[in-house]
Amino acid sequence: MHSHWSIKDSTNRPHGMAARIVEMEQRGFFLTDHGVLTGFSEIQRAAKKQGLAAIPGVEFYVAIRGVDDRSARDTAHLTVWAHNLEGYRNLCRLHTESFVRGYYYDPRVDFDMLAAHSEGLMASTGCLGGILPKALVVGDKDEAERRLNSLAQIFDKRLWVEVQNHGIPEEAEVYPALLAMAKKYRLPIVASTDAHYTERGDWIPHDALVCLRTGSKMSDNDRKIAYVPEQFALQSEDEMLAKHEAAHVYESGRILDMCDDIDISSKVFHLPEFCESPESKLRSLAVRGLKSRYGAEPSNQVKERLEYELEAICKAGFANYLL
Repeated sequence: MHSHWSIKDSTNRPHGMAARIVEMEQRGFFLTDHGVLTGFSEIQRAAKKQGLAAIPGVEFYVAIRGVDDRSARDTAHLTVWAHNLEGYRNLCRLHTESFVRGYYYDPRVDFDMLAAHSEGLMASTGCLGGILPKALVVGDKDEAERRLNSLAQIFDKRLWVEVQNHGIPEEAEVYPALLAMAKKYRLPIVASTDAHYTERGDWIPHDALVCLRTGSKMSDNDRKIAYVPEQFALQSEDEMLAKHEAAHVYESGRILDMCDDIDISSKVFHLPEFCESPESKLRSLAVRGLKSRYGAEPSNQVKERLEYELEAICKAGFANYLL
């Protein structure tokens, strides 16, 4: 599901959506915002207050031709989530790399980046804009199979074929092909809802939000993006069973049971580790900077001040923070 951290594409607020999930008697949810992991800490706190499990994930933008290719905006969605702490660390690495190295209109990853940081991660093939449906919609089954084969090599038995039904004709068109591909590659199937708002009645403010993002008016007949009314709300068990096979619906619960409770809500600082000896690295950089400002032979007063500052920083454990 999405939260308000899917900027201008979701109206889901942490406490409201957590309360609704409890009301529907569900045990937890997977947070998969567009391209970002930013909201997980906030969402997890709201989930824990309601006794829910919150699994961190990202709906990544995958650059099919690789992140170094910027000749076109050729991306497809891939839903990735962490099932243990190492997976969360890798999710953070991918999130950072998608902005630092892959950003082109959107924060992007590619197959090589996913392969390099796949440990502890699980994935599903995404929504209608996903890595398989996007190829199937245009009739390119061979390309869809190439993409699925690449994902299967990266995630092995941690990959699911994802099916959705929001009343969109193209979803109905690709649904049988997705089932067939899952059978051919012996992959499990999971049914999901692309939840962009909490209650069915929230579709109107969400529609207005999408118009703000796309520069459209709600009255426009030729809008670039328009969601089917009421279909992108959180779905109850009965609503899902009315649209999908029971085994596919309950697969999400099986996945939830496979995931650890990744708790990042503690007050302990989680600072990145830049090198094996951050204190030595910081000292080396500080001394270099000192000489560039005060000359090759700084005064004793300046050197004493540097030692005082470094001692305080290292004693507090903030060397990595400053690096």
